Amino acid sequence: MRNLTFDSNDLEATEEFLVSAYSPMRIGNESERRSCASIRRDILGPVSVDALDLGFDMRYHTEPLQQPRRDLRRSVPGGRPGRGAGHRQLRPGAG
Repeated sequence: MRNLTFDSNDLEATEEFLVSAYSPMRIGNESERRSCASIRRDILGPVSVDALDLGFDMRYHTEPLQQPRRDLRRSVPGGRPGRGAGHRQLRPGAG
């Protein structure tokens, strides 16, 4: 198994990483907290699992994913996914 990790307190560096890992996007910090991000990707053959820990309320706008995903799931410890304006809940993909 291979893995990739990313840790940063820099919003621009986090955006660059997310663009390279997923899709063209713009992100912003909607809170007064520092823009702490910790991302881990575990890869086993054709399967990868990503765990994102964001220490801030992220605003984002993204283009479609660069790679098709057969199954995409997200969990939010101690809460629910955002449901306000500009928030979309991730759901399992078709396929």
